[in-house]
Order: sequence, then structure tokens, then C-alpha cells
Amino acid sequence: MTWRESASFKDKSTGRRRMPKRKASKSTTIPEKDLARVLRRIPFFEDLSFSRLRRLAKVGRTERFSRGDTIISEGEAGDTLFVLQSGYVKVEHYDSVSRRRNILAILEPGDCFGEIAATTKLKRTATIRALTDVVVFSIDGTSFNVMLRDNPQMTLTIMRSLARKLYEADRMIETLVFRTVHARTARKILELAKQFGVKESGGKTRIALTLTHYDLAEIVGANRETISRVIKDFRADGCLEYAKKTILITDMNRLLAWIH
Repeated sequence: MTWRESASFKDKSTGRRRMPKRKASKSTTIPEKDLARVLRRIPFFEDLSFSRLRRLAKVGRTERFSRGDTIISEGEAGDTLFVLQSGYVKVEHYDSVSRRRNILAILEPGDCFGEIAATTKLKRTATIRALTDVVVFSIDGTSFNVMLRDNPQMTLTIMRSLARKLYEADRMIETLVFRTVHARTARKILELAKQFGVKESGGKTRIALTLTHYDLAEIVGANRETISRVIKDFRADGCLEYAKKTILITDMNRLLAWIH
């Protein structure tokens, strides 16, 4: 069974789709002083003094998840904040109307998630799933809010994080409403190239993520069959190559032309 097939299941008593419980992580014990040094390298904590980082290390913990593991599930209660130390995770939202799961974003080291629930006690607004093996630093909501109270600069960091996510959500809505599926796909591939692109010979750019047609469909907001046709059109146009779940952009300008 793939992670997609296990992403939700039907409750026989209600007939409704339910998300699985969060998979238990592998907790790693790191000496407080060493963990503080690790946290100092994470941009999210860069404004904290070393003494405060040591206090943070005392109340938080490092957790490891394997590719495909669910870290948090949409709709569940929880107030833990997570900061990604290594690896990549995807932010997913299930649309009950279209019965489609959409990938809202892919987060990279230094990004945080869970800040809404940690600061408001609201239920989780999205599912976070490991796209690769990942290491996260987690801190409970009570300790995190004490840290915010004692460190006003951290409040600004959270505000910037939320503002960026709101901006990205607005862009996604605009793309879904006003763009064709070819334009949406081209824009998303270019955004992935900006975030995860690796320069290759001949002016080509390889996206350093393994993405199936299902993954691209969830990122774009379309079905797999449509995405397969779009990728076929892009290949025929000489925009990109797609093999072994890897996208190689061969002509950035031709791909950009599909947006307009």
C-alpha cells in the first residue's frame, strides 16, 4: 500500500473519511549544549542568545521521521510547534468537495509549521507529511508561548512566517481561479525550480525532488490524467524532460511562455 492509499480511511460507523493518527517519531537525545549549537544554525532561532537557546533546548526535543510518515494531521488537536532541521515535508489539505488532496507547499530546513495551533489552540489546519527522511525540533505550545513573551523578536519571526504563508495562499487562489492547467503547472514547476533547482550543463535546471505525476497533480490542483497530458505537451514543446520522477527544465523561457 502506498502512502497515498493509506492517507485516509473510512470510519465504518460514520462512513466519513478519517486521517490516521500521527506516527510515533524516533526521539533523539542530544546534550543540551550541543542541541543549542544546532538550533543556533536554524534561521528561525537566529535572534536568540546562546543562553536562551540552551533554555529552549531543555524544553524541546529532536524527532526523526521517515519518508511518508505523517507528522501532524489536519483537523486534529495539538499545540506543538515544529522547526525543520533537515529534509523536506509537504503541507497537504483535503478538499471534501472535490475529494482531492492538494499539496499547498513544500517546506525546507529552517521552516516552521504548527505555529497556528501553538499560538491559538485551534485544530491543525493541514496535514504535514515527510517527503524525505526528516529531523525536526519540537516544542510544546505552553513553552513556546512563554518564549514568545520573553523574546519579542520571536513574535516578529512568527508574524513574518504567517504573512508569507498567507501571501502564498493568495497566490494559489489567484492561480487556481484565473489560470489554465498548463499555466498553473508551468508556474508551479518554475517555483519548484527556484526553491529546489540545481543547475546542469547546457543551461538546464534539475529539480532536486522526486515527484510523481500524482504529486504534481496535488501541487497544481488537477487530476493525474490531466497532468500526464500537460507534461507530455511540455516535453513535445521542448520545455522539459521527465524521467525517473525527476523534472529537468531544458528551456526556461519556453516554459515561462506557457504562463502568459
